[in-house]
Amino acid sequence: MRAKQANTRRRGLAKTINQRYLRYSYEGETIRLPMVTVRLRGGDKSVKTAALVDSGATASFVPPEFVEILGMPLGEASTASGAGGDFRTHLSKITIEVLKGVQVACRIDDEVHVPLEAGGHKGRHEQQERPSLVVPSGSCA
Repeated sequence: MRAKQANTRRRGLAKTINQRYLRYSYEGETIRLPMVTVRLRGGDKSVKTAALVDSGATASFVPPEFVEILGMPLGEASTASGAGGDFRTHLSKITIEVLKGVQVACRIDDEVHVPLEAGGHKGRHEQQERPSLVVPSGSCA
């Protein structure tokens, strides 16, 4: 992970944004995936972590380990689709707070998908993996 600094101008005001990226190589090319720091809230518990921002995602995905840490129940069974096909999930009510430093820049109060099994896409050795914490890019627009 590496931070990149960019200056932007909006209505005459200068603003500095620090963007972190997850970098990996695929077929000789470097792939950069944008990441943000988030705080997940459920009941009276919270946990701070990094989240992948996915411009193609239509839902938020939270690994079951975070749901367990927060002590939140799994809701109704559902299905989600990824690059590797459909996979089973449960819905859970978790608040996602996108952080800018210690301040909350955006709050997402919605159900999230919690993948129950390995799936979503096939890895290099045909090993299937659960999606990591994913936040759709339009969630805070």
